[in-house]
Amino acid sequence: LPAAHPPASPAEKPLPFELTSAHGVAVLVLGVLVCRFGAEVDPRIHAALTSSLLALLDSPSEAGRLAAADLLSKAYLVWRSHLPQPAALIRTLFNYAAAAAAAAAAAAT
Repeated sequence: LPAAHPPASPAEKPLPFELTSAHGVAVLVLGVLVCRFGAEVDPRIHAALTSSLLALLDSPSEAGRLAAADLLSKAYLVWRSHLPQPAALIRTLFNYAAAAAAAAAAAAT
């Protein structure tokens, strides 16, 4: 997980699965079930799901990055025990938010 900035290019860190693949859909569906509805899952699945969401943060797909950022940020307490570097995740999410705000401000002018 990058400590303070998004990946330089999608080619640097290829996503191990496609968002539209069965794995990608399962990650999104399980992420929503855990995040929004508090679904109980096996700790091993929980750890794998957290790992997949972290991988999505480096996705070349903006939709993948946004989905992962949304799920990880809205249910941080759910994922926290499975995060290898919680502070790095918080910095990464902050940097994504700052970059999006700067891009929106630039587009408005």
